[in-house]
Amino acid sequence: MSLYKSIALSLLLSASFSVVADSLPITPGMWETTMNQTNSFTGSNTTVNSECVKETEFDPNSLMEGNENCSIADSKVSGNRMQFAMECNMDGSQAKMNGEFESNGDNGSGKMTMTMYMAGQKIEMEMDWTARRVGDC
Repeated sequence: MSLYKSIALSLLLSASFSVVADSLPITPGMWETTMNQTNSFTGSNTTVNSECVKETEFDPNSLMEGNENCSIADSKVSGNRMQFAMECNMDGSQAKMNGEFESNGDNGSGKMTMTMYMAGQKIEMEMDWTARRVGDC
């Protein structure tokens, strides 16, 4: 699912993981996602992305199949909300992430915090995003 894969890739700065969780419902169509990112190096920025989504559910298991750099410390789905915590080891760099995502079929939102240690330096990042279906593909 490329819309959510794009979000995950941006969120994890190319980190990879495998999630074991239930799926969340979405409505196929053209989706617009607005992502706000703040980190200790580059400050804040906002990006907007539009993409055609054909799937009817967001299945976290499909995000980055076959990658083993991260492990889930905690993951749970309750209704239309998913919460997660994960830890990653990427070529000696350590990262810890906590986040949540909520889907209401034709819109969704989420947020995540990440703390990463690279070459002895601490990097902190906060992200939030909103996604909404804007029409048919």
